[in-house]
Amino acid sequence: MTIDYEQDNSTQALMYLGWLASRLQWHPVAYKQEEGDYKIKRIQFAGADGRVVEAELAAIPTANTGEVPGDLIALRLNSTNKKADCGTVLCSEAGGCMRMETHGGAQTDRFNQVSPLFDQETEQLLGQHLQSWGRDVLYEESLAVTAQLLKLAN
Repeated sequence: MTIDYEQDNSTQALMYLGWLASRLQWHPVAYKQEEGDYKIKRIQFAGADGRVVEAELAAIPTANTGEVPGDLIALRLNSTNKKADCGTVLCSEAGGCMRMETHGGAQTDRFNQVSPLFDQETEQLLGQHLQSWGRDVLYEESLAVTAQLLKLAN
């Protein structure tokens, strides 16, 4: 799994990864930060079945940042199972899709789905969330996994 986000703020990327990991019952076991143009974070998880899952978060330099610094640019999911013949790319713009598809995957994977992400205004998302009452168990579980990721980083 690869998540590209706007450089300088990895919060959204980490929270998204925490959400996905909590839903799939992945437990973070290793974290490595690489310096360079993309400041890549490599995170390794143990799946519920004991399988190793690898995630990469890449800080992409962009000319125009979105309304919130660190917006997600693209997400790529693929399988190490050669028989799976699958790959999915979700991206916020043509440039993000192009980078994801040529990031080594276009030559090795057959992409079954490439979908654009549309920018959503922060105020609208926050307003929708504030309309719900009570505890948000999904958010709490996602935040717990994100906290585990950050603990590994320190």
